Amino acid sequence: MGLPDSVDLVSLWGGWKNPTEAQLKDLRDAQQKKGLKAMICFLVLDMGAGVTPDPTEAEKASLQNGETWTHKYWGWSTEQTAEGKAARRAAVVKYANAICDLIDKYGYDGFDIDAEPNYSHPFGTNYEMWRTDVENGVPTLMTLFIETLGKRIGLWLRRRLVVRRSLLSTVSPMRFPLRTPSTSTTSSSKLITTL
Repeated sequence: MGLPDSVDLVSLWGGWKNPTEAQLKDLRDAQQKKGLKAMICFLVLDMGAGVTPDPTEAEKASLQNGETWTHKYWGWSTEQTAEGKAARRAAVVKYANAICDLIDKYGYDGFDIDAEPNYSHPFGTNYEMWRTDVENGVPTLMTLFIETLGKRIGLWLRRRLVVRRSLLSTVSPMRFPLRTPSTSTTSSSKLITTL
């Protein structure tokens, strides 16, 4: 608990997937004694990012030519058909619920979505959650992802923050101004203003 009392909210960039008992005790102490809110955080650009389990050798061997483990695990389809779109939507709901399950399992306070779809990255990405099934400039899969998270943990969209409703009174919204179409014309701002 080496954080100053002035820190109200922490985004955990690592160690949140499988915390040790000592880490969980430290988390509970900070939450209970200091009122700290701890959120998991990772980039959401492609399907399954951050939470897809590693495949076993048998699962690797079962992949068809050109099929990726992440797509198979979540049920994502690359087919540009009505059935493919339905499969992608179901995969996105499954993915969002898996994140919520992890938050509930370890007692985190929410999810800080690091969403940077309009920047280049030093790693390979297809921006699947942002550039697949875009309608009228709105990334429909990312919209569905956020709506699904919101049903489980509540929504508070201020830049890239999604937190439980119970936290809204503890975090100052002035620190996270809402992006609107007048301040940005990116697809992410269109997404935020559609919710």
